[in-house]
Amino acid sequence: MTNEFNITLKNLRKSKGITQEQLAEAVGVSPQAVSKWEMNGYPDTPLLPMIADYLGVTIDELFGNKMENIAIENRVMECIKNLPREEQFKKIMDMERAALCGLVGLNEYYCYDENWRDEKDDPFDKDSNPSFSQIESDNGFVQIRLGKKLNYCLVMPEYENGYDDLLRYNEEFIKLYRFFSIPNALRAMYFFAGNTINTYFTVNSVMSALGIDKKNAEEIIKGMTELSFANEASLNTGSGEKSIYHYVAGINFISFMMFSYNLLNMPRSYSLQSGQRNYQNLYFKHDTYKIKETVTE
Repeated sequence: MTNEFNITLKNLRKSKGITQEQLAEAVGVSPQAVSKWEMNGYPDTPLLPMIADYLGVTIDELFGNKMENIAIENRVMECIKNLPREEQFKKIMDMERAALCGLVGLNEYYCYDENWRDEKDDPFDKDSNPSFSQIESDNGFVQIRLGKKLNYCLVMPEYENGYDDLLRYNEEFIKLYRFFSIPNALRAMYFFAGNTINTYFTVNSVMSALGIDKKNAEEIIKGMTELSFANEASLNTGSGEKSIYHYVAGINFISFMMFSYNLLNMPRSYSLQSGQRNYQNLYFKHDTYKIKETVTE
């Protein structure tokens, strides 16, 4: 007895002008196996992705589930998964851009023409004017930058207590900014970010790489370990113990510098912008910056 899979496979194959022999060769089986699938059988589970890829459909569609009946999240997942690696991030940015178009109520996808993007797109070049889009609403905000070189998308849903429920004023932020005020600390972070994740370093290696003295290197490393940018370990050299360090900040430093750059080079214009937010709905709803007085008796 035929089922939905048998019927769908046969219809898909014929609609695309593919013979049973061609499908069989593409997935490494005999034409008789394909004939059996179209009658009343099923392929082995590992073959399903190969069949779907060759026919240009999802596995869900092979079983008769039309795209409109498949959750959008699963459709996005299938789309990204089946793209070549070098195209995946561009497609993700395109999808984020499409979501932005939906937020402003457009009736069709408003894409970027590559020619609109600033050829320079250089940090701190005041003549550079990359494409920005920004949506603010009572439910959160979205920012997208699409330049020739630097691209990002930030989606920030807002929760009941406002952003300062998490991002409230805290002295820990002061420690972070004080660290970057240490001479050569920022240079050191760039140096570490340029090494492999398995690289360990010592005070002497930092001194050598940056051309700084021991006191400066020790101060930088101390700050990094206090902020958990690096872990400290002990190496038994055979003649004694030696402190070594492992950089662990990873991509967090990259994103920190990207948003630092954006704050210092705020957009001058937008290709899409919408201020849907009630101006009385403050982003920071609590006066966490105020110093609380201590009452003594």
